[in-house]
Amino acid sequence: MNKAIGLVLSAAIASCCSHKEAQVPAEEAPNRAGPATVEAAGPPAIVYRTRVDVGDAVPITLSADGKEVVNYPHPKDLVQNGALSVPTVLGNGYLLDNRGVGLNTVFLKWSYAEYASLEQAPTLAELVDGIAFRDPFEEMYDCGLRLKYADPAKELAAIVASGAFPTRCKRLK
Repeated sequence: MNKAIGLVLSAAIASCCSHKEAQVPAEEAPNRAGPATVEAAGPPAIVYRTRVDVGDAVPITLSADGKEVVNYPHPKDLVQNGALSVPTVLGNGYLLDNRGVGLNTVFLKWSYAEYASLEQAPTLAELVDGIAFRDPFEEMYDCGLRLKYADPAKELAAIVASGAFPTRCKRLK
């Protein structure tokens, strides 16, 4: 009888500890032929041209319906490595974004220097009242991740100068 209990316990333990592959239909199984491809993450290289000269006006992002502020910087966020993060001039009226503009971006009446000197961010109501440029973009392009360029400003300026710019980047507007 002790042998029977021992065999039952051994079988139970072995079945709990054994590794079994789950049966997954081929169409649902991941490709296990090679190593996984890892995509790098980082900020996109957004290049744009505005209808009017927005100068170095601070960008904020509104909701898709344009009624609510959904993203805005703290005044301290406008300084990176000791310098204001104003857009980089690429030539032919194109600018390389350094703050995170998108299709729902508007520009405020404050310059980067004025806004960065504030002790605290304006209230949402003050931000809405401070919008100087709604629908400012004539063109906007996504040129992929910034990290794919050794020198984003230099390389994107060269693409703009060559005239190949609209075919090398995805047009957003």
